[in-house]
Amino acid sequence: IEGNILTLTGEVGTVSLKATQAGNDEWLAAPDVVKTFEVIDPMAYSTDITIRRPYDATNVYLPELKPIILNVSLQVEHADALLFEDVRCTIDGEDVVLSTDAPNNPDNGYFYNYWAPARYGEHTMTVSVTTSGGNVTTKTSSFNITKDYDDVSVTTINGDLICTPSIHSAIGNYVMPTHVGAFNNIKAHYDHNCVDGLCDTYDRVGGVKVRNYRGQWMELFRYTTPFGGECEDNVDVTDFTSVLQGLVEFELYFESWNGDGYCPTLTFNMTKGDPEYDYANVEELWYDIYPFGDYNKQQPVPRVKYFFTPNTEAAKLKLITTGHNWSSNANDTYNTGNAAEFYEATHNININGVKEYDQHLWRTCNPNPAGCQPQAGTWTYNRSGWCPGSIAMVWDFDLTKHIAEGYADLFYEFDPTYFDECHPNHPNCVDGFTCTRCDAPDNPVLRVSGKVVSLSNQVNILTEVPTLVEKETFNVDIFPNPAKSTLNFSSDYEYGKLSVLIVNAQGQEVRRFTFDGSRSIDVSDLSSGVYFVKILGNTMQTKKIVIR
Repeated sequence: IEGNILTLTGEVGTVSLKATQAGNDEWLAAPDVVKTFEVIDPMAYSTDITIRRPYDATNVYLPELKPIILNVSLQVEHADALLFEDVRCTIDGEDVVLSTDAPNNPDNGYFYNYWAPARYGEHTMTVSVTTSGGNVTTKTSSFNITKDYDDVSVTTINGDLICTPSIHSAIGNYVMPTHVGAFNNIKAHYDHNCVDGLCDTYDRVGGVKVRNYRGQWMELFRYTTPFGGECEDNVDVTDFTSVLQGLVEFELYFESWNGDGYCPTLTFNMTKGDPEYDYANVEELWYDIYPFGDYNKQQPVPRVKYFFTPNTEAAKLKLITTGHNWSSNANDTYNTGNAAEFYEATHNININGVKEYDQHLWRTCNPNPAGCQPQAGTWTYNRSGWCPGSIAMVWDFDLTKHIAEGYADLFYEFDPTYFDECHPNHPNCVDGFTCTRCDAPDNPVLRVSGKVVSLSNQVNILTEVPTLVEKETFNVDIFPNPAKSTLNFSSDYEYGKLSVLIVNAQGQEVRRFTFDGSRSIDVSDLSSGVYFVKILGNTMQTKKIVIR
């Protein structure tokens, strides 16, 4: 150390710096300050390369020679210090530099670009990754480009991903063909199976997510389980044609609290044909749980100004919305109109300041839309956008006429006629009068997944960096965690009270309350273990706490 300059010796290992300040007759000694960091040799760490598209030893289906997406994902130890300085693919002597929307993010090391093949037949691709310090890692794969193919059926999840009452999410990688202009229809067939046939006795919400070539997760479809049974359903996923290619990450997720767990099968049936558009970009704008009828935040879904990329030829807004919570009265809880599960609402789709579509969010459940009957429970009752034992409704709203304007200012307006008079933010909510309790955990919510699908015959629609959407969020601190006797809550939420529901590992309610700003609660009577905290404001957050 010389002055304020620290010079490293070149040795690897842990470096600790300690600053001290002695006291004197006037001042006490300052506490020592210690800072520690690690010095590494960049040449000692190779990149773990996963070639995702085209996957090794697979066919690429091209009725005509057209550009395809090349896609790799990368991981390297000490990713906070070692940057991916250059990522490229070499095919037939041609270099293609890959780009990413989130460079050097260890949670999203996805790189991609397009390549235009000049011939059919076998090809060898070498991926070369240069990290900080000039360390180069390579990996090679081969693939065959062909126009000789027929209908294709691919089974991905096959009982190997399991969600249980203690594990609500499972992730796996599965190989799908790479293709352009080869299939005009893709159907997903979902078999909902339970471990050893022992199913959760209630209807639980879940579904399947998929990770695209940019490394972004998005909901593929939503499924609500039947009451204690096994069923099956189908859904059109043709709009995801440019996502469901190569080595694809899938996530199975279900919030379940009893039974032995779910172990479904997911098969994709791809029909040979000439699609109207070769490429489809899917960008998820909304994926969240929003309150329905909150007096202080009646319209919680953020507006999005979506700018169309060049060469967009057609576009649509794809929505999945399902309503949940209702007046169960199991815990002396009520809301207005049995919302949102059993409330027949009409929401509005406003584009560029004008209402263009409405969404009558209601579904007939008897007969069951997936033929999942008979089953136990209340499956016969119509619901808000879904039925037990079936895939949730998918809504498509055409945006094509707005392409010429360059953008679509999207406002998803919840039914403006509905207010939950039992919400703690409603000024006339009075315990024992309008509701049994105004801090009831049954305030209605809508689970919303909204995507823009842009269609084109030009590949650049997949490689243009998409519009980024800033989400309106709030922060909640829960401390200490783990806790023994007292649990403290604080938040910067600006729209009134937050509703809090705490459940144990069996899904049973142990606490419910509201707070504005901060609150402390006594948890000394709770058994040791893991608990889940659900906090409802303009969106819903779920946190995990431990009681000792």
